Amino acid sequence: MTTARRAGTVSAAALTGLAAALVLAHSVAPVWAADLGLDLWNLPAVRADAAAADEEAAAVQARQDRVFLEIQMGEHLAERLAAGTLTLAAAVDRLEPSLRRRTGFGCVCAHQYQAPTFRHGVARYAINRAERALADDPARWAEVGPRLEAEYAALR
Repeated sequence: MTTARRAGTVSAAALTGLAAALVLAHSVAPVWAADLGLDLWNLPAVRADAAAADEEAAAVQARQDRVFLEIQMGEHLAERLAAGTLTLAAAVDRLEPSLRRRTGFGCVCAHQYQAPTFRHGVARYAINRAERALADDPARWAEVGPRLEAEYAALR
């Protein structure tokens, strides 16, 4: 029984000593204490910063999730393009809204794909995805590629 009381007394003394050391450090060298994060009086600001960081992390995670879903949709549509169950124009109609919202995709269309319009850039993106889907089957791509290029040429 006395051992438990002694442990509690030691814990209380240690906490009191720690609190006294923090108060002394803040009163003797406030800048140093703040630099080390020992200024517990600034706790509301630290909590506000942490909450803002949490909100920003959630927003970044939501954007990442959206991009991953868009990539999966592109892969699915590319497989359907390769299989011939979806036309290039229909794939572009489905991809264009999400790619229009994707930051930087317009620059990719203009630079990488040398596309005359955004719609043509989306079509090039879809064709490249279909080509990647058939990377392990060059004979099948030899059939699919010309069909998609003909559809690209007719795209409005």
